[in-house]
Amino acid sequence: MRDVNTIEEHVEGYLLSPQQKRLWRLQQEDGATAYQAQCAISIEGPLDVEALKEATQAVVDRHEILRTSFQRQPGMKVPVQVINEHMPVAWSYLNVSDGAQVEEIFATEKEKPFDFDSGSLFRASLLVLTPRSHMLLLAMPVLCGDARSLKNLVGEISLGYAASQEGEAIDEEVTQYVHFSEWQNDLFDSEEAEDGRAFWQRQVEAVSPFALAVERSPAGSFRPATVTVPLSPELTAQIESTVRRERSSLSDFLLTCWQTLLWRLTAQPDVLVGSVYDGRKYEELNGSLGLFARALPIRVQYAEDLTFSRILRQVGQATSAAAEWQEYFVWEEWEDDQIPGFPEMGFEFDDELAKFRAGNITFSVAWQHVCLERFKIKLSCAHAGDHLVTEFHYDTNLFKRADIEHLAEAFLTLARSAASEPQLAIGKLELMGAAERAQLLQEFSGRTEEYTRCVHQLFEDQVERTPENLAVVSGEERLTYAELNRRANQLAHYLRGLDVGPDVLVGVCM
Repeated sequence: MRDVNTIEEHVEGYLLSPQQKRLWRLQQEDGATAYQAQCAISIEGPLDVEALKEATQAVVDRHEILRTSFQRQPGMKVPVQVINEHMPVAWSYLNVSDGAQVEEIFATEKEKPFDFDSGSLFRASLLVLTPRSHMLLLAMPVLCGDARSLKNLVGEISLGYAASQEGEAIDEEVTQYVHFSEWQNDLFDSEEAEDGRAFWQRQVEAVSPFALAVERSPAGSFRPATVTVPLSPELTAQIESTVRRERSSLSDFLLTCWQTLLWRLTAQPDVLVGSVYDGRKYEELNGSLGLFARALPIRVQYAEDLTFSRILRQVGQATSAAAEWQEYFVWEEWEDDQIPGFPEMGFEFDDELAKFRAGNITFSVAWQHVCLERFKIKLSCAHAGDHLVTEFHYDTNLFKRADIEHLAEAFLTLARSAASEPQLAIGKLELMGAAERAQLLQEFSGRTEEYTRCVHQLFEDQVERTPENLAVVSGEERLTYAELNRRANQLAHYLRGLDVGPDVLVGVCM
């Protein structure tokens, strides 16, 4: 244990892990409510509420991170982790009548602040739908747990519930988060850490930032929202078949589709995405709770004539190497502008939402939400029975919902095209669905509009909306809307100096 002393008083606790330090800084900038880990557990069967409470409290007693407060005294930039001997679960009970009310409760829970100094950071709300159907909503700050922690949490509650019914207890030891935190902090003083730093330096050097054309200038703090799009069982089966033939993985296939779509929309030769790794590289961490996960930069180089299959192999190599060196990527060691555009475009994949059985009761995760990084857009994919579900998380300050819905449709179209013809050049993969193409060809063809504004005025409107977005790509040269507008104005002034006016022809050398 490392002690931290101040002039005011003596505080005894553990240093934050590198992941927690990153999150603490983000919380100071955006507020803590944006960075939560939440899940809704569907409980079916004749529930014994007292046994459920006992099982949940037993998990809190078992894992120190759920009894941890974060205390910061004057003069301290970041807090220390202080483990409390006992911390009762903050319970609430509600009778609900319909699904809309459940969604309203979830939204309200997201906005509730946490008392990091002394209060309970783990909350449980039991929603009574019918006598045999309940919904358990669990919430905690990401400082205390990630997506894998939620899955472990549900598993332990179900095991604890079954044990409580039988008058037993779970006594298997787990690795406590503070042990991981101490190890992570000591790791960077080792010789091997230098090799790790060198690896990540190679991955991110000379990366150029990029932005989507529909992106707006930020107008406020980070405010994430979600567009959910399920893939049909037929498309899911087709993707799984392609993955087997290509000897790849579902995660790599979906990440390749995501990066390829970004390449098609931005024309950047290098596409860098922040892919979430669960941080449990070692077996003894599998059952632990806490913030182990982190986003790692996955960079792929694109060219028009490369096939999707070739890019898929590139992504596979990049993700495997990242997994090997994951514990050596520490945000605090990088300057804010040292990795442009990271982790603005994110990605994560979950094999399956958790489902457990305890006697005649089933516990299954119906929904979960974890935000551990600030992003512009993050694609989250998960298995849900016989099909895949994609969630496009986006910052509402930067994008309209309609723009994200169009992006989601383009992603599904590209994924379908890639699954059908993985040997096709990536520049030829479909981005537009049949319905959208028919609308453009049939409904809009031949339609004329009377425009009251000139093209250059419409262009200047776009410059005002997105001055730093990429407007033109020509070979190695790239111009933003602001830069293109400045050059256009220079040319216009030059032509006026030559007495060029309306109806005067000007030759253009192409």
